[in-house]
Amino acid sequence: PAPDAPHRTPDTPPPHLDAEATARLRELSAGEDGIEVELRARADRSRIRLHRAGARPIGYDTGVVQLHTRITARGDGIGYIGHQAYGRSVPDLLDRTERTELPELVGLARLLAARPVPRLAYDDLLVDGRVLVKLLSLIVPAFLLDSVLEGRSPLADRTGEAVASPGVTLVDDPTAPDSPLPVPWDGEGTACGRTVLIEDGALRGFLSARRTAAEAGTTGTGSGQRGPGGEMVTVQPGYLLLRHTTDLGTEFRPGRTVLHVVQANGAHTSNPITGEFSIGANAVVVGPDGTRHNAGNITLAGNVFALLRNIDGHDGRLRVNRSHNSFVAGPGVWTTSLTTGR
Repeated sequence: PAPDAPHRTPDTPPPHLDAEATARLRELSAGEDGIEVELRARADRSRIRLHRAGARPIGYDTGVVQLHTRITARGDGIGYIGHQAYGRSVPDLLDRTERTELPELVGLARLLAARPVPRLAYDDLLVDGRVLVKLLSLIVPAFLLDSVLEGRSPLADRTGEAVASPGVTLVDDPTAPDSPLPVPWDGEGTACGRTVLIEDGALRGFLSARRTAAEAGTTGTGSGQRGPGGEMVTVQPGYLLLRHTTDLGTEFRPGRTVLHVVQANGAHTSNPITGEFSIGANAVVVGPDGTRHNAGNITLAGNVFALLRNIDGHDGRLRVNRSHNSFVAGPGVWTTSLTTGR
């Protein structure tokens, strides 16, 4: 590792699924009439030790707990909703699930089991964070310096230009206090930290490992990840977080009809280079008086890069998506750039 790599460990001890956690999971899985609750918990713990001749050994212990919730409801039809949640503490994650997430998910599943509205009509579109983080994950390669050097990023040579709406920031920081899997340095021993990719809508930089950074004549961002088998380093974000300065609230807007896309579902097509996508999704129609109805199965289509340029605000509810040891997070967003159909 680099001689100046910090010798420190994450603040929270690695999580464990003990007998108490198992009992709580069993209790929370007890469904109501017409409701099935499936909870799948997993605790990952890692002990990392790196050493290179001429440098003192360094290491750290870390971990993350993951909870996958799937709610199935039976009504006029069958509705289901899935949700992934992550944390550093098993009790804290279960507390959050019981207090806020389970009641919301059960209500959504019941709604999605109801008969869909006969016609899809709305004034405003809210894309839930569960859907946004999956769309954002699609274009992560565009923010990697490898992609720029290989001619595969549409953001090449655009540093300083507006690539997102004013107020949008995109930051990768695996050392952040709310990072699900905290790490002090990457798989090459390079210190991790805060890397700003987009600031107030303008492109500021890219993620890199040592090799690509040296090739580009810059400094690595500590984004080189290795798999558990010691595979070759690949560049990936640690905890990539999208934010917007304007909080427009959740799905209810007096005098307006809102289509809230609550989850991606079914077959899809996508292109990580152009950002074009078309996915199946489930959605809820929220009337001007706050009444909610099932919108049925819909198609959501557009371009993720165009979506970044057309975010009006957020709903204040952060969601997280995981791919191996890479996490992408963001809130629900209000936008006019996507099309829907049924």
